[in-house]
Amino acid sequence: VWLAGILIWAGGHIAAVWAAKRDPLFVEVARRHLRIPSHLSV
Repeated sequence: VWLAGILIWAGGHIAAVWAAKRDPLFVEVARRHLRIPSHLSV
Protein backbone atom coordinates (compact mmCIF):
# COMPACT_ATOMS: atom_id res chain seq x y z
CA VAL A 1 0.00 0.00 0.00
CA TRP A 2 2.85 2.37 0.83
CA LEU A 3 4.50 1.74 -2.52
CA ALA A 4 1.28 2.46 -4.40
CA GLY A 5 0.81 5.70 -2.45
CA ILE A 6 4.36 6.84 -3.16
CA LEU A 7 3.94 6.08 -6.87
CA ILE A 8 0.65 8.01 -7.04
CA TRP A 9 2.22 10.94 -5.16
CA ALA A 10 5.26 10.97 -7.44
CA GLY A 11 3.07 10.89 -10.54
CA GLY A 12 0.96 13.78 -9.28
CA HIS A 13 4.03 15.77 -8.31
CA ILE A 14 5.65 15.25 -11.71
CA ALA A 15 2.40 16.29 -13.44
CA ALA A 16 2.16 19.45 -11.29
CA VAL A 17 5.79 20.42 -11.98
CA TRP A 18 5.29 19.85 -15.71
CA ALA A 19 2.10 21.96 -15.73
CA ALA A 20 3.75 24.76 -13.73
CA LYS A 21 6.66 24.89 -16.17
CA ARG A 22 4.30 25.14 -19.13
CA ASP A 23 1.95 27.72 -17.56
CA PRO A 24 2.73 29.30 -14.17
CA LEU A 25 -0.97 30.24 -13.72
CA PHE A 26 -2.35 26.75 -14.35
CA VAL A 27 -3.85 26.55 -10.85
CA GLU A 28 -5.83 29.76 -11.39
CA VAL A 29 -7.00 28.57 -14.80
CA ALA A 30 -8.10 25.21 -13.36
CA ARG A 31 -9.97 26.91 -10.50
CA ARG A 32 -11.72 29.24 -12.95
CA HIS A 33 -12.61 26.29 -15.19
CA LEU A 34 -14.17 24.44 -12.24
CA ARG A 35 -16.05 27.54 -11.05
CA ILE A 36 -17.45 28.51 -14.48
CA PRO A 37 -18.61 25.42 -16.43
CA SER A 38 -17.54 25.53 -20.07
CA HIS A 39 -20.88 24.18 -21.31
CA LEU A 40 -22.47 27.55 -20.44
CA SER A 41 -20.17 29.51 -22.75
CA VAL A 42 -21.16 30.39 -26.29
